[in-house]
Amino acid sequence: MKRILIALMAAGLLAGSALTASAEDAPRSLTVTGRGAVTAEADTATLYVVIESRGQTASEAARDNAETAAKVRNAVIAAGAASDGFSTANYTLWPEYDMKDQQKIKAYCVQNSMKVDVKQLSLTGQVSDAAITAGADRIGSVTFSLQDEETYKEEALRRAAADAKKKAATIAAGLGAALGAPLSVTANSVYVSAYKSPARNAAEADAGTTLTPDRQEITADVTIVYGLA
Repeated sequence: MKRILIALMAAGLLAGSALTASAEDAPRSLTVTGRGAVTAEADTATLYVVIESRGQTASEAARDNAETAAKVRNAVIAAGAASDGFSTANYTLWPEYDMKDQQKIKAYCVQNSMKVDVKQLSLTGQVSDAAITAGADRIGSVTFSLQDEETYKEEALRRAAADAKKKAATIAAGLGAALGAPLSVTANSVYVSAYKSPARNAAEADAGTTLTPDRQEITADVTIVYGLA
């Protein structure tokens, strides 16, 4: 029994030594996170133009809506919208029931939301006004974006990597170690967010609708594991 116990203790000591040696031989590493940001002026505006129609029949409501949509399309193209920048964002047709008799259909309603692209940003307000004048009920929203968004994302990632490397070099120097090659790299996220445009005064508004494009901020985060010598 004593021989078995001594053998087990010896095996445990050997195993412990092996684990200690393995931990000591493991390469030292440093994990850092870097962030990069790029700011760019938007170069495309997208308007969501809403057209609503009512009729006694579904076909009548749909026909009236289509006629108004054609007028709006022609008007906004004449005002400066891109001729190939149209698409239907949402189209809904539904019956409107009588409040007193829920079984009786009072009318049919159509809501058509058209997505309109404007690539000459100075004409965005003019295009918006033209849509309303031609019969659109409202402009649902206006957003500004970048046509070449991928180029800015790539630059943000490059800056994030450079930021991570600078942090790693600073930390390594503080530890009295030499920074080695990257062992792993993870791109955590890339975000595109809009800066709010500055407020416009009444004098500018009197000249017609003025829509100022927002600036876009593209940020990227990366995590890099460096070896330490």
